[in-house]
Amino acid sequence: MARPVGRRTKRTARARAKFLEMLEKTCNVTRAAKAAGLGRTMVYQWREEDESFANDWRQAEEAAVDKLEEVAFRRARLG
Repeated sequence: MARPVGRRTKRTARARAKFLEMLEKTCNVTRAAKAAGLGRTMVYQWREEDESFANDWRQAEEAAVDKLEEVAFRRARLG
């Protein structure tokens, strides 16, 4: 069922936490938004409007990048 035009997704602590958890785990905004039941456009809008959310987003991305770098380094060393 399509959402009515102009309807806003309610910002909940649960959706926020799930999005950030999945962003850190996958480093993929689309997958993280989907896992949290949110639209990709909506999370970008939230990031623009909420400085705290934007900071948490950056931290989640940094943690994800750290994990990716660790995997890349391990694979480079072990072949």
